[in-house]
Amino acid sequence: MNPVLRIPITMQLAHDPGHRVALVGDFPEWQQPVPMTEVEPGRYQCQVELAPGLYRYRFLVDGRRFVSDPAPAAVDRAEGHDNALLVVGGAQPPLYFAPDRRHLARYPDGRLLLHGEVDAGSPLPARVWIQTDRDDATAVGPLLSWPVECGRTHGGRTQFRARVSLPGGLPERSPFGFGGHPAHVFAMPPPRPVAGAPPAWLDGATFYAIFVDRWQRATTSAPDPRQRARSRPSNAHAFYGGDLDGITESLPEIRDLGVDAIVLTPLHVSPTPHRYDAVDLHTIDPLLGGDAALHRLIAAAHDHGLRLVLDLSVTHVNERHPAFLDLLTQQERSRFASWFAVRRFPVKPWDARTYAFFYDRPDLPLLNLAAGPARVHAIEAALKLVQLGIDGLRLDAMNDAPASFWAELRQRVRAVNPELLLLGEVVTDRAVRFAEERGVDVATDISHPEALVRLFGRGEIGPAQFVDEVEFASHRCGPFDACFRLLFADNHDTARFLSIAGSRERLHLALAYLLFRREPVWLTYGTELELSIGKDLVARLDDAWPDRLPVPPGRMAATPTRELLAQLLEQRRRLQRSGAGDVVMRTPVGALLELERPLPGAAVRALFNCDPLYAIDITLPDNAQLLLAINDCATDPRARLPALAARWVRLP
Repeated sequence: MNPVLRIPITMQLAHDPGHRVALVGDFPEWQQPVPMTEVEPGRYQCQVELAPGLYRYRFLVDGRRFVSDPAPAAVDRAEGHDNALLVVGGAQPPLYFAPDRRHLARYPDGRLLLHGEVDAGSPLPARVWIQTDRDDATAVGPLLSWPVECGRTHGGRTQFRARVSLPGGLPERSPFGFGGHPAHVFAMPPPRPVAGAPPAWLDGATFYAIFVDRWQRATTSAPDPRQRARSRPSNAHAFYGGDLDGITESLPEIRDLGVDAIVLTPLHVSPTPHRYDAVDLHTIDPLLGGDAALHRLIAAAHDHGLRLVLDLSVTHVNERHPAFLDLLTQQERSRFASWFAVRRFPVKPWDARTYAFFYDRPDLPLLNLAAGPARVHAIEAALKLVQLGIDGLRLDAMNDAPASFWAELRQRVRAVNPELLLLGEVVTDRAVRFAEERGVDVATDISHPEALVRLFGRGEIGPAQFVDEVEFASHRCGPFDACFRLLFADNHDTARFLSIAGSRERLHLALAYLLFRREPVWLTYGTELELSIGKDLVARLDDAWPDRLPVPPGRMAATPTRELLAQLLEQRRRLQRSGAGDVVMRTPVGALLELERPLPGAAVRALFNCDPLYAIDITLPDNAQLLLAINDCATDPRARLPALAARWVRLP
C-alpha cells in the first residue's frame, strides 16, 4: 500500500483557564478525544498529523460540554450539525475538495473519478483539467479538460463530480485542477493499488447473517447445558444452544433462499451467547462443535455453492480472559501487562482510570494492538480461521485498533488466500478511511438504514427527502465502486425492521428496494421467517436483545416473506448476469419512488408507492414487461400501483 502523506497541524482554543480540554472530530473518530495542553492561562493547544482531507471538529471541555471553534475557516451544516471544518491540503471554501480517497480515486487503467462540493449559490467549477507532457517543475504542457457534472443541493452545499478517462494512462507528475485558481491545483496521486481490489464475487452479493447461538442445534448434537426453551423471551444472557452442525443441516434451505454467502457471529470460547468477548481467541468453542464441526460446515457450504464468512472479534476480550486475570493478579510483574491499554497501576477491575475498555463496557478490556505480543496473538487467531478454508472475515469494532494493525492483518491473511473477503464493521459516516489504509473490501453503511427505516419503516419522510439524503450521503462516501458499501435494513445490533415497521407490507418494500440495488446486501437471519417482537414492544426497549430471537426448531416455515425473498434474489441474480449497471434514482413525484438500472439495450425499473392509503397512476411504455409484483396482484405493469406496493419492470 502506498504511504499516506501526513501534515502536522496545530489546533488552538481560547477559553476560560483551568479546564480539561480536548479536540474531538474526525481525528480519527469523535469517540477518541485528542488531549490539549494549556500552554498559557486560557490558551489550549495540541498538534495532530493529518493526511489531506476535510475534517469536522469541535472542542470538548471537562469531558461533557462541546464548544465550537469561535473562528473556523468553514462550517459544515449539511448533516444537521454546526461542526467546524478543517481543510488540509485541499481547496478552501467555497470549493470543498482535497486529493484524498473521499474525494478522488485514480485507477491504473487511466480513470480518475472526482467528487467535490461548493457552497450553495457559489459558481460550480465548469471543468477539471489535467496538464500532460510535463517533464520538470517549470515546464508548461498542453491541457486536457473534462466537464463537471452537477449533483444535488442539500444542507447549504451543492455536490459535483467529474469522470476523467485517459486510455493511455495518467502521467505520474501531471498536476490537475479546477479553473485557473492556484489554490485549486493539486498533485496527481498514485493509482489505487491492485491489492485494494475486492474479490470479484462481492459485486452484487447477498449475505445471510446468522447469530450462531440463535440457530438450531443439530439433531446429532448433545444438548448445551446452558440452553433454554426457545419459547422463552430473548435477553443478553439467554443461551438457546444453536451450533455449527445445526447450520450445516440447514444449508439446503439457506441455499434455496438464493443468498451467496453466510456470515456467522464469533465462534471462540466465551461466557456469553454472542461471543464477541472471547476468553480464548485460538479455540472454536467445543459447545459449538469445535474445529471438526467447522470443517464440516465449510465443506458442506462450498458443496452447496455458498461462501462462508466468519466474524473476527479481537480488539477486546472478556474480563475473564486468562491474560487479563493474570494482569489483575500480577500487575506490573504480569507477562501480559503489555497486552492491554494500561493507563496506570495498580489496574483495578471496572476502573476506567486504570485501563481502557470497549465503549462503556469495563468488562471488555481493549487489547493493545499497536504492537507486541497481543497483536501477534490476534493476527494468529485470524490466520487459523483463514487456513481452515473460509471465504472471508468480518472485522468487528474496527475503530478500536490502529490502521497499522488492520493493514498487517490484511497482508498476512491475503498471503494465505488472495481472494479472501474483508468486511469491515464501520460505525462512522467516514467509511472511506477504512478502504486502502485499513484494507477492507466492503464497509457497513450506517447512514443508509436510518433513511430506509424513516421512509419504508415508519413513513416519516417521503421519497423526495429519502432520495436527497441517500444520494447526498452516497456522494460524500467518495468515488468508490458500488460494492464498497454494504447495505442493510437491520443487523444483530439493531431492532428488526419488521419490529419497527409492524407491517409485512413495509418490510416487503424495504427488501425489494435493497435487493434492486447493485451494492452487497446483508440479510439478518429469520427475516424470511418474519421473526419479530412486535412494534409496541420494540418502541419501549433501549436495545436489540429481545429481537435476537431464536429460530423455531425443525424445518424453516414457509412464509410470504420467504417466498418473496426467493423471487427477489432470483431476479437480482438475473440482473447481475445481464450486466446491469449502478442504480439511478429518478426524481420522485409525490409518493412514487423510482429506481432504474441500465442493461445493454434496455433497462429495469423499480417503482414503489410509499403512500400507505392511496393507489397512484404510473406511466410506462406499452411494451413494458412485468418482472415482479410486490404487495400487488396486477398483471399489467401499467395498472395503478396500490398503496405500499412495488413493481420491477423491464423497459426496452
